Amino acid sequence: MSDGAHNTPVDAFLDQYFEDVEAGTVRQLSDYLALFPDDQDLIAAEYVALQGRTTSAESAGDALGPYRLEEELGRGGQGIVYKATDTRIDRTVALKVLRGLGPGAEGLLVRFKREAAAASKADHPGVCAVYDVDVTGGIPYIAMRYIEGETLAKRIATTREVTAADTAPTVIALDEVDFEDDPDTSVDQGTTSSGSQTRSDVMRVVRLVEKVARALHAVHEAGVIHRDVKPGNVMITPQGEAVVMDFGIARDEESDLQTLTRSGDLFGTPSYMSPEQLTRQSIRVDRRTDVWSLGVMLYECVTLERPFEAPSREGLYQQILAREPEDPRRLNPSVPRDLVTVIATALDKDRERRYQTAHDLAEDLRRIRSYEPIQAKPVGRLTRVVRWAQRNPAVAAALAVVLLSLSAGLFIALWQKSLANDALVETETARVSAESEKSLADDAREEAETARTRAESEKSLADAAREEAVTARGRAVREKSVADA
Repeated sequence: MSDGAHNTPVDAFLDQYFEDVEAGTVRQLSDYLALFPDDQDLIAAEYVALQGRTTSAESAGDALGPYRLEEELGRGGQGIVYKATDTRIDRTVALKVLRGLGPGAEGLLVRFKREAAAASKADHPGVCAVYDVDVTGGIPYIAMRYIEGETLAKRIATTREVTAADTAPTVIALDEVDFEDDPDTSVDQGTTSSGSQTRSDVMRVVRLVEKVARALHAVHEAGVIHRDVKPGNVMITPQGEAVVMDFGIARDEESDLQTLTRSGDLFGTPSYMSPEQLTRQSIRVDRRTDVWSLGVMLYECVTLERPFEAPSREGLYQQILAREPEDPRRLNPSVPRDLVTVIATALDKDRERRYQTAHDLAEDLRRIRSYEPIQAKPVGRLTRVVRWAQRNPAVAAALAVVLLSLSAGLFIALWQKSLANDALVETETARVSAESEKSLADDAREEAETARTRAESEKSLADAAREEAVTARGRAVREKSVADA
């Protein structure tokens, strides 16, 4: 878990290093130096020291207050967790020995104890109970319920290793986990469109995250916000139960006291932090920030990829604030369309449009398993564009100017083309009119020529008739002369 009380490059490196230790994905020194370019000498020294450390300040058999340390279970950003025995009542506990609290640790532990007590008010089997918070010999520790099993982060890392080996799984492996109380996870074993995944594979993940959501809802109803929900803070028991742990930076909604983090500091694990967490104290976080983290966790469980990743924290923050995650179906075609909608709703950057409670999210996950219609609605393309513009006003304004300029240029070009077309039409009309008038003149000329020809023909016929008449009269005169003779 990220220790929000630190904000130096070295502290940021330590947070990331111990997060990687939890997940079993410790990187090379060069990778960490690329992630944290400031104070590289100190970071390199810390890395070498951490790599060379084989034993801790405490070892098995040592005592810390009334607790006898049995074995180291793991290391995180805030300290080392041991399996221990409470010698007073012979109870096995998980003992977290805190690191790096510095002077005044007792005062910080008092506030932590108050917040841990608030988290314990949930009294839910899916919430890891805190039994004791104290300081012995200057060493602060927290005694918690000991849980058999492994973290969800470890399960994701293990599945990623299998994926790297044969590229088959695209969803975390939960086949060996017995969900005895949930028959829905054992039905419908047919393969999906991906050919390699089954509905049951995805539904087991859905059921697990649903359990986490219900546990968080109980915590929220007790007035506590976790603020660091991530796979490393969720244990999976052999019985298939999910248990939420590590309320180190939780906030009691009913308390005005400061938490372990200083005012204005970022707290939480960056990859799982909500947009409002990145705004520091300008927005008071509420239960919806845990809903966002659940959405990130659900996305990672069904795709083996985080929705937001970048080589630097600044780049990661920018992605969380401004970029939409890739459609999970592109990474895993087995993901049902309704589950895509549920994830998108949980990861809505506007918390007013997000699931308002973890219970609402849990209920939609139950509906998916039960083949019931979900309450969340998919976001349309127009709405996505509007939301993007709201998140990126400067870029949107610049694009609007470009679009207006292009539109104006296009309008002018079309207007000029229209004028040219009108002139062309007028020219063509004049040409057609001239040709029509010429045709009419030619017709008139032909008619006149025809009339002239007809008149000449008629005159010729008249002349012939006149000649015949003269001939006939001459013949008649001759005949009369003959007769008179």
